[in-house]
Amino acid sequence: ARRSTPLLVAGAAGLLLLVVFGQFPTHDRWGPDLADAAHGPAFAILTLLLVPLLRPLGLGRLATILLAAAVAG
Repeated sequence: ARRSTPLLVAGAAGLLLLVVFGQFPTHDRWGPDLADAAHGPAFAILTLLLVPLLRPLGLGRLATILLAAAVAG
């Protein structure tokens, strides 16, 4: 599990950068709506990537998930 930690950190950081700074290459009227709709799944994936990183804190399963969701959001 320790070997996957750098990969999880890189994945979480990459997804966060994509959500914050990424833009869809279209200026059609559906572009902004699609960009807004992509935030929910992106933050859900970021939450799932953060859970294994926060697990060593010794919190319970629900507390770890809630903390990961708070950090992601």
